[in-house]
Amino acid sequence: RLTPYARSPDFPPPEVGKDGSKRAAWFREVFNAVTPKESDKTMTARERTMYAWSAGEYIAARKVGDVTCEEYATALVKRARYYRYLNQWIYNSYERMDRMVDQARALDEKAADDGIEAIGPL
Repeated sequence: RLTPYARSPDFPPPEVGKDGSKRAAWFREVFNAVTPKESDKTMTARERTMYAWSAGEYIAARKVGDVTCEEYATALVKRARYYRYLNQWIYNSYERMDRMVDQARALDEKAADDGIEAIGPL
């Protein structure tokens, strides 16, 4: 694994179980505490193209150097923040998004130092 696994804090903890009222209370408590940040509502033609890519299309573009991991991750984070602002997608930590971009930047550095195959399998 390129990144360590940790249970996502965006999902109810196991002790909440399948009890609907406990689950609803958990969501209200956790997600209502996160005020949506103002989002960038603009979308460039380049971002529009990247948002439409399948995983295979992204991989092909990354292999030939048409996109960096950081560029793609930044675009996806921008869109996720937009959907959070619309209250259509929820998460409880903006820091997680920043870490995602940092990890993408590290992958780009590794690819620059050791070749694109070093960040695979792509």
